Amino acid sequence: MTSLVDARKSLQDILQLNLLPFWRRVADTSVGEGYSLNHDTNGRYRGPSNLSLISQARTAWFFARLIRLGLAEPTDRARADRGYHVLASRFLDADHGGYCWQLERTTLQPSVPDKLLYGQSFPLMAMAEYALATGSSEAARLAREHFDVLDRHMWNIIADNHVEARYRDWSSLPPGAVDVRGQPPDARTHNTRMHFMGAVSVHHELDPSPEVGRRLARLVELIEGSIVRLPHPLFRERDRVRPSAQRYGHDMEAIQLLFQARARLGRCRTPPAVYGEIVDGVLRFAEDRGLGGIRQGGPIGTVSTTFDRDDWVQAESLLALAELYRHGRRPERAAAMFRSLDWIGRWQVDWANGSWFSRISADGVPGGPKAGPYGGPFHTCRAVLGTLQILDAVEDGLPAGGCTVL
Repeated sequence: MTSLVDARKSLQDILQLNLLPFWRRVADTSVGEGYSLNHDTNGRYRGPSNLSLISQARTAWFFARLIRLGLAEPTDRARADRGYHVLASRFLDADHGGYCWQLERTTLQPSVPDKLLYGQSFPLMAMAEYALATGSSEAARLAREHFDVLDRHMWNIIADNHVEARYRDWSSLPPGAVDVRGQPPDARTHNTRMHFMGAVSVHHELDPSPEVGRRLARLVELIEGSIVRLPHPLFRERDRVRPSAQRYGHDMEAIQLLFQARARLGRCRTPPAVYGEIVDGVLRFAEDRGLGGIRQGGPIGTVSTTFDRDDWVQAESLLALAELYRHGRRPERAAAMFRSLDWIGRWQVDWANGSWFSRISADGVPGGPKAGPYGGPFHTCRAVLGTLQILDAVEDGLPAGGCTVL
């Protein structure tokens, strides 16, 4: 692949022939409320499972996003409604506010009612996207109420920083306890913070109030402040903990989410140069220039020792590379984007069964589920849709410098 025309054609094929048919089928064959998300490596449904807040909200966001981009078919509204209604009527905690982490599959009652900011971020994003796509005043109200609840319970005013986890009633976890992901109560993780920033970016489009803008600006400041140089720039995975390894997918994802937050704040033309340095480090240490693809992680400052290629890492890398190309129009950025897309089309995409393989092993064997508590259309579809938007902006002659509001 050597041209933007080829790249755009490849992305359109992946979207229209691979991603959309699979996820529409998953939504249409779902049983009961919400989406039935429990599919194996080849996309076969494995039977009923508990409903995860993360994958339900991400899937609802995806179908709403199709509507807002003008890419939906008429029945996509019903698919988006399916996710919106299960969030609003089942996951929403009517007594305390916020959304429960998991529902039991038969009763649809909370089986894990705790409130983690990581999980709370996705219904904020989904409600805001649904409101923007459909004009639903009810969804807009729920998004604004949820932002206010999170600001009240999950933000430490003294530290001007987020709180990672609370119990169902928003009470604090005691010292020595861990949340449902095994994290201590005083942890502040990069993964949580960047996804909260991504959700607030979408919400800021719905509600560009000074309060939302201030919170978004502070999250950008905190994430940029977590960059360390050991010996090349990367994001610290947890506050106050010296990193011993690098998560390449999280580094690439953070770059793209930072570009989007800066776009919302009107700071697109002045991104720090360190963004490009971080991406260059990922390409240097994690890209396989032989077989292709970006490895997930490894020791800092050496070539990655983890050889698996995860779908979400490839997706976020593609989007970050496209955003950097959009910003500077440098040929080496385009070449890196083409290499990423070439790997995805040749290896990660399951052309026979739909969607992407969640993991390709070092010897080229696909594995992992296509849908589950975390797996769904979020990373892959967001990357393809976003990269297409970026290429459209370039084709329309928008000047270099800045970024595309996805």
